[in-house]
Amino acid sequence: MIDAGIQAVRDAETDSKVMLHFAGYRELESFLAECDTLDYDMLGLSYYPIWHGKSLDSLRTAIGSISAYGKIGVIAEFAYPFTFDWADWTNNIIGSEDQILPAYAAEPSGQAKYVRDLVKLIKDAQGSGLCYWGGEMIAFDGPESTEGSSFENQALFDFQFKALPELKSVDLAALQSHMEVVDHS
Repeated sequence: MIDAGIQAVRDAETDSKVMLHFAGYRELESFLAECDTLDYDMLGLSYYPIWHGKSLDSLRTAIGSISAYGKIGVIAEFAYPFTFDWADWTNNIIGSEDQILPAYAAEPSGQAKYVRDLVKLIKDAQGSGLCYWGGEMIAFDGPESTEGSSFENQALFDFQFKALPELKSVDLAALQSHMEVVDHS
């Protein structure tokens, strides 16, 4: 089925890049070996410390190991809290210190530092990109909503819907120039 999907992409648009997605980095080597015969270009990893482990060194190693298979490594999905507070009555996914990395406080500057450090990690590991998950998933329908956002404290906007100013410190121009897909063969 995956082969058929890849072939459909190749048939429809020969210049398209095909990316497979893997959650975390545990068992990555087995997954890479299983997919060795597939014709894909990139492998995107999800990385959330609460589910995938709290070792950025292991994440860096995992991204680096993807290139050993001739593929481009990407952090395809990540997010980090800027607070443990909430703006609605929907339970947030992240709400305590034991769910995050000790080096990055759940505050705007901790979130910004985490993003900057992942940018550096992906560059150092010869990867080619990262995608923030749920940056827009702010609370809605008022503070008493029970159908709000469980991701609101990991969004890139505060509870007043303002972009977090600390994220402006990320060098987006440098990030953009590095994230262009390059031929690693």
